[in-house]
Amino acid sequence: MDAWIAAVRPAYTVLKYDRYYAVRPAASGCQPRTRTSILLFVVFAVAFAALLTPTSAFSFTTLFDGDDDDASSSRATADKSTSGSRSPGLTVRSEVIPRQPLLDTADCFITEKEMTASRGGVPREDLAVYTTGNKVTAYTAANDFYDAVYDDLSSAKKGNQVMLAAWLTALVPLKPDVDPTGAKTGVREVFAGVVERGGNVSVLNWASVASGYVPFNLKARDSINSIPPSNGARAKFIFDDRINLVASHHQNTLVIASSRSSNKRYQPAAYVGDLANDRWDTMYHNNTAIRDAGNITYKSKDWVDGHIRTHGPAARDAASNFMARWNSNYLPCRTKAG
Repeated sequence: MDAWIAAVRPAYTVLKYDRYYAVRPAASGCQPRTRTSILLFVVFAVAFAALLTPTSAFSFTTLFDGDDDDASSSRATADKSTSGSRSPGLTVRSEVIPRQPLLDTADCFITEKEMTASRGGVPREDLAVYTTGNKVTAYTAANDFYDAVYDDLSSAKKGNQVMLAAWLTALVPLKPDVDPTGAKTGVREVFAGVVERGGNVSVLNWASVASGYVPFNLKARDSINSIPPSNGARAKFIFDDRINLVASHHQNTLVIASSRSSNKRYQPAAYVGDLANDRWDTMYHNNTAIRDAGNITYKSKDWVDGHIRTHGPAARDAASNFMARWNSNYLPCRTKAG
């Protein structure tokens, strides 16, 4: 068992006692041996003498912080022990030299050469090793995240591309606190608005048959694929079935990209995290009535999670990742209603 623990957690030291020693009770009518008593006395005497030596790491004053004179004496002894030669045992001051963490970006990521080598010599041309110049906003309160998503989708214009990669897509209102029925802020309604203004919507959802999300995903697929084309744009929802039955494709990304995203001024915005769209809540987690009114009733009540919004070159990488999956030579399934 100890060997198994050591193998699983090699960073920790496993302490093991091979045997446990105890004094065996004397037989009835017999007295303990005199030699044993003498040996125990000698052991305790040596231990007590060691505690009283000046080089001892512990004393009663250091343990219990005696009066001022004793404390001053203890500090003087400690200063003396930590400057010059050190006595064996514990010391008052730490001997660990603090190290500044790596702050140079280049030290935190592999190089393009290392990336190519890890891919068997095949270069990765559609993703950067790392990017700079991004604006990043973090969302730890779910309602703030959904408000931001609603604002970005409502601002999508003709020629924009909306790309959603998800494992769960539910037809819920994005702002249930002001629109509990989703008449204006529902997922389908917001996507329909994007298409009506001439923007394309592409949804790539995990084709899960082993989880409890199937009814939600099927309903979302049929509803989104029924959005009528407009101004040369359309909405398309497909399932990604290119992994085995027990695996999970757990990407949660939403990208809103301009047709001119190659221009620095028109960099896309990308949301990355784990706030699936049935997890609306506030930081107070006291809005069950609002969730129920908006039919946000799946098992994610009081969910605590996070998401970030990036605007800049990193968002282009999120878009490239989506397009690589969507346009793969091994196509995902294209079934009913789309």
